[in-house]
Amino acid sequence: MFRQRQCSIFNNRTIDPLLPVGVRFEPKYNGKLKTRDNKLCIACEFSFSLVLPTERCKLICKVSDDRLERSFVLGDRVEDGTPCGREEETRDICISGVCMPIGCDYKYASNATEDVCGVCNGQNKTCKLTSGETFVSGFG
Repeated sequence: MFRQRQCSIFNNRTIDPLLPVGVRFEPKYNGKLKTRDNKLCIACEFSFSLVLPTERCKLICKVSDDRLERSFVLGDRVEDGTPCGREEETRDICISGVCMPIGCDYKYASNATEDVCGVCNGQNKTCKLTSGETFVSGFG
């Protein structure tokens, strides 16, 4: 939501004469390419530009519903507290234009990580293997 709000400030603005009237912007993130059978693609060729790790705290927005996948750097940095990527994929946040690590304990610069059971700083003891690689937590 943080980036979406920041990108939407540029909606309906003429930042490029080739953009349509009423243009709308949304955050640009790195996509997860999938094959035709919906499996994650490891060795696919990328036909679109990626957001580089050094650019994760810039405001990079793409034109909504644009088959040309045009994107623009609309700010040298996002607002402090903005996640470094998709909110559901990272806890790390941007501060002064730099992506800063946040541990699973939600503390700045923490090395705390989740164990296989999903427990922060856990010791892999609160869940059990039920079939294959599926872990079931002992908490309910």
